[in-house]
Parts: sequence; C-alpha cells; structure tokens
Amino acid sequence: MAKKNGQYFIIATVFAFILGITGGCDAKADKDKAVRQIMAPAGNTLAASSAGQGMTPPVKEDGGATAVEVDGLKLTNAEVAAQLEQRIAQMGGQIPPTSLDKAKRDIRKGIIDGFVNLTLLKKEIAAKKVTASEREISALIEEIKANMPPGQTIDGFMKQNNLDMGKMREEIGNNIKIKKLIAQEAGKNLKTTDKEVNDFYAKNKQMFLKPESVHARHILVASDAKDDEKAKAQKLAKAEGIRKKLVAGGDFAQAAVKNSDCPSKEKGGDLGTFGRGQMVKPFEDAAFSQVPKAIGPIVKTDFGFHIIQVLEHTAAETAKLDAEMKKKIAAFIERQKQEENFGKMMKRLRDGAKIVIHG
Repeated sequence: MAKKNGQYFIIATVFAFILGITGGCDAKADKDKAVRQIMAPAGNTLAASSAGQGMTPPVKEDGGATAVEVDGLKLTNAEVAAQLEQRIAQMGGQIPPTSLDKAKRDIRKGIIDGFVNLTLLKKEIAAKKVTASEREISALIEEIKANMPPGQTIDGFMKQNNLDMGKMREEIGNNIKIKKLIAQEAGKNLKTTDKEVNDFYAKNKQMFLKPESVHARHILVASDAKDDEKAKAQKLAKAEGIRKKLVAGGDFAQAAVKNSDCPSKEKGGDLGTFGRGQMVKPFEDAAFSQVPKAIGPIVKTDFGFHIIQVLEHTAAETAKLDAEMKKKIAAFIERQKQEENFGKMMKRLRDGAKIVIHG
C-alpha cells in the first residue's frame, strides 16, 4: 500500500487511462485480490474501465478514419493503431501467438474506453473549474518517485511510456483534479469510521490469516534424467561432501556461491520466504520439517540433490487488529468507496454524453 493511499491509487488510474489499460477491479468479488491489497505493502490501483461496465455506446459503421467520438471529440483509427503497436511492443513477446488476436481486440477496446473516460473527466474538470497547483503536482511527483518498485525509476517509466516531464506534470495535474472530483461526488461518504474497520475485520477473519512459512537457503547439485547410476552416485557423493563441511562449521553462503547449480547461488543460496505449495513436494516436506539453523539431510528432487538450511519457520497465525492493521483496513475500505463513487460519476458523465464508436 502506498504511504498516502488516497492520491496514489488515482495516479495509477489516470496512467491507466493514458495507456489504455482496462480490466475491472472488484475487491468485494475477488477476495484473493482483497487479501493482497490489505496484507501486502505494495500500492493498489483502481482500474480505469470499471466505471464503464454495463454502458455500451452505439456502434456506427464508418469506413472513415475515426475510431470513437465523444461529444464531437475524435480518436482516429491511426492513433488507436499507434497506441496498440506501442502496447504490444511493451509486452515484449509475452503474448502467446494463439492469443495475439484476442489480446489485440482487448487492448484496442481498452484504448477506446480509456479515451472515452479521460475525455469525459477532462470535460467535467473544466466545467467545475477544478484546479491543481504546481506545488501539489511537485509533491505528488516526489511521492511517485518514493513509491516506485525496486529497480525502477520515474525516468525509466517515462521513457517506457513515451512521456516527457511536461506531459508527466500535465497528467499528474489530471490525477489531482480527478481525485478532487471524486471527493466532490462522494461528499462525506469517503470517510471511514472505526466501526466500519472493526466490522470488516470481524466479518473477514480468513483474510487476515498469515499462512505457515519458512525462510530457507539451499545448495543444489544438479542432476539430469539422462544420468546413469554412476553419475548419480558421483553427484550424491559431491552433495554429501559439501554437507559434511557445512556440518563441521563451513560457511553456507560461500559454499553455495562456489558449489550450487541454482541461480540462487548469487545470493548465497537464499530462496527467501515461501509457503506451502510453492516448492516441489520433497523440497517442501523437508523445509517445513527441519529444525531452524540445522543443516538438513540430502534431499532428492527432479532438479538434483539439495542441502537445505531453514533460517526461520513461522507458524500460521491471524494478524492482530493493531494500529497498523487498522490503517490498512481503513485504506482498503476507502479504496472501495472511491471505486464505487468513481463508477457512479463515470456513469453519470457517460449517460450525459454523446458517445459513438465507429465499427
């Protein structure tokens, strides 16, 4: 979750409009997503197209250049094609060839929906004379920088999405204005009470269950299905030799860097924290049964021979309703209210607009 959730969620919303991202985000219907939103530290977003559900503009056959019109403002097929090409390129070949046609249709629809929504929002901003100061814009840019995922920078984000700082500031200004529009639409309804927080926690205890987990590292002596008995024996002997040195007090991280055939060797064999169902069964059974800090016995999997050391074993528990959890729940409920009010606002704007999609 972002440090200042009320603004951060709307940042992603407008970027979604700009880039044509679609897909509903119904937290009430998707409890797995709700759990991630509350329990995880990552930021959450409002999907741009959620407001358009159930509202299909008329389709008009037109052999011309126009893709969609919103109160006379047009988006051309050439502009849609350019955005579509950019989006496909950004995905870097991740779409399977068999799914490419469907993906293109979905992305094209998202581009059109995003244009409709953003056009209507900008029109409403102008009508209500909503403003964003340079100070507000600068502060929000600094917040975005502070909340970028590890390894990413705002400069990299702008380059990836063909934005310069001028365009960035313009769209950040839109973010702020849209947030203010939602606040006007909702009035006092956005405020979350202690009773709402307590009721949510009481009715959704399963969402706050922290599953059993272990933090482990390992050294892998890789094997191959083609190995004969002699090769298998040699590799097992190598693993046993490494384990013997570790039991005698050898440095695990150094041994991993020197001997492991797993990419985790670069981190001293550290696999991080994982729960049940995330590793192959023999490895999981060993990791969840070992005594922390001990050097476990050799474990055989389809990958080869593993030497496992569990650094920490955490039992399943229900997260307490402490001050920090109350803040997270309140932020989650606020997002739900924001989504609901955003949807109502977009329905009102769409209902009052002339929207024509050219087929």
